[in-house]
Amino acid sequence: MIDTLDVWLDQGLVGHLHRDQRRRRLSFGYSEAAQAGGLGRPLVSLSMPVATRSYPDGVAHPYFDGLLPEGDVRRTIAYDLGLEDADSFGLLAELGRECAGALTIQPGDRPAPAAPRVAKALRLTEDELHQRIRDLSLHPLGVDGLVRASLAGVQHKLLVTRLGHDRWGLPGEGSASTHILKPANPALPGSAINEALCLRVAANLGLPAPEVRLLMIDGRDVIVVDRFDRTVNPDGTITRTHQEDVCQALSVSTVRPNAKYEQWGGPSLADVAGLLRRWGDPDGVARLVEHVTLNVLIGNADAHGKNVSIVHDKSGSIRLAPIYDIFATVAYPQVSQEASMRVNGKDHINGITVADIIAEARAWGVPVGQAGGAVSLIVERFDAAVLAAAAATPEADDELVRLLLARSANLGLT
Repeated sequence: MIDTLDVWLDQGLVGHLHRDQRRRRLSFGYSEAAQAGGLGRPLVSLSMPVATRSYPDGVAHPYFDGLLPEGDVRRTIAYDLGLEDADSFGLLAELGRECAGALTIQPGDRPAPAAPRVAKALRLTEDELHQRIRDLSLHPLGVDGLVRASLAGVQHKLLVTRLGHDRWGLPGEGSASTHILKPANPALPGSAINEALCLRVAANLGLPAPEVRLLMIDGRDVIVVDRFDRTVNPDGTITRTHQEDVCQALSVSTVRPNAKYEQWGGPSLADVAGLLRRWGDPDGVARLVEHVTLNVLIGNADAHGKNVSIVHDKSGSIRLAPIYDIFATVAYPQVSQEASMRVNGKDHINGITVADIIAEARAWGVPVGQAGGAVSLIVERFDAAVLAAAAATPEADDELVRLLLARSANLGLT
């Protein structure tokens, strides 16, 4: 049985993931080549700066487990692979060649990974694409005998590679996914349209956000999201951008799914700001103020520690990742409106005001004037951004648009 997996960053071997079979504990150690590049710098994760010592299970497990899906998605994939869902090492051995960021995780007897190529994707006909969407409960993420891939989260989604206009493929061996297809959640009618509208609002406000489009597949709305950690180059190669979510960066284990929420011990906004201040630059903290303001304005209570990510630059610096997985949770009375990360101690999304956002930012060390300016700019442009997004999203219900337009006045943000 394999007890060690090689961990590659792009095409460089950066370390080894080890498993203690008896206790199922993981440890991670950097390669000599990684150590020679400089100790103390973040490489695989902010939680594991380059070091000569190996990182124990308490640090390694939360990071590597965080690359895997959660809940029923994880259980279904594990069952199909003949594994226990708690077997993070076994799942990574099967799925780690295509996961979030720029890592490739694989057994040591496999050849070094080459740059993934669009041309290596497994082409899907329109009928096959529709069938893959229908079969997501059976084959989450598209994982089956042909495809091995991983992505965190509990929602059903299909990982695909864009081959051209309205042409899609599966990320087979030697390729990588470039887009995510997420059908609307049956329990939340209109959720795909809601997410598309909110992401377009973010883009209209000048915030980094992925491009999105909506498809209708078998009578279901499906949102197509460009992966911010993938870039297709003119020669057809795919560049992976390294990133991690905040839970991974802070060694927060999400084996218990509710651990990603602040009220259950998960990351706080102050924790995120601390990471940006330590490893990034002051502009990153200011950008976080804008993200918080947007989430409050659209009424998104689900901005938890796995829905906020950090991008690693080649220089070793970090920046806040583009906004993703946002939607107006206030449109659904059955969804908790308890803010996943508190703002100035407020834990209800409808009770947060401009004063709270500014006070929260001040606690991170952002000057009041700077914080107030960032908040005001988003608020002042919000209505126009919503109207422009609504024009680009004719599928959006008028009631949802009116709800967003009413948010700033109703929540005391003006």
